[in-house]
Amino acid sequence: MRPGPGLYVGPFPWFRPGEDIRLGRNVYIGSHLHLSAPCEIRDDVLLASYVSLVGGDHRFDQPGVLLRESGRGTMQRIVVAEDAWVGHGAILLGGVTIGRGAIVAAGSVVTSDVPPCEIWGGVPARRLKSRFDSADATARHLEFLRGRHGG
Repeated sequence: MRPGPGLYVGPFPWFRPGEDIRLGRNVYIGSHLHLSAPCEIRDDVLLASYVSLVGGDHRFDQPGVLLRESGRGTMQRIVVAEDAWVGHGAILLGGVTIGRGAIVAAGSVVTSDVPPCEIWGGVPARRLKSRFDSADATARHLEFLRGRHGG
């Protein structure tokens, strides 16, 4: 694990040993985080309590092999970009990217990428609305983040 400065981690986190975990600057992680995926949590991210990042799952495509003995498939990287907020109890599945300034509602299961500055929620998560009232406001916020974080 490679943490940046300003990291706060609440009580009882679980990090899967051996995973490539990168944590940016000023990251807030609530209690009971479950992190079992290679991931990159970029700067100024908020992860509420009981958030899970799950990079892969048990294989189920092998005839004659018990599920509990099937092993895991390839672990897929999860990225949470700058200024994103992931709500209480949300689950991010392998291979997803949460865009800059995006919000994931509490209790959601994210199975696909969340675009920048959008609010997603539900099971599976889907777009609920834009974070800002206009495309101009979204563009201004993304420009602010580019100035602060680059890229």
